[in-house]
Amino acid sequence: RTAALDITDKINKFGRRTLGEEPVYRPVEGKTMPHGCRSKIREILQDAYFVLPKPEKYEESSKQIHEIMSELFAEKYEINSDLVEARSAAIVASIIFDEIMEGTD
Repeated sequence: RTAALDITDKINKFGRRTLGEEPVYRPVEGKTMPHGCRSKIREILQDAYFVLPKPEKYEESSKQIHEIMSELFAEKYEINSDLVEARSAAIVASIIFDEIMEGTD
């Protein structure tokens, strides 16, 4: 309680200061992300690697995933849970295919 009162007194006396650098402002508004990005990523992974791996599809699938990932990060889409999940899925898929491609050299 004493510490909280001390902090409150100092804020009132000296004002509120940031602790370190302020984050870069990124607007959350933007255009709507195309429907089905996460499903497309899932389909690519399932078709090429999960269930029955198809080594002949690894390179093409890896390129598709990287294209989707580039679009998700380059376009000014509205920042919401769908975009965050799609970006995360694309990153994980790209890591999986990068690991697969390293192992097939």
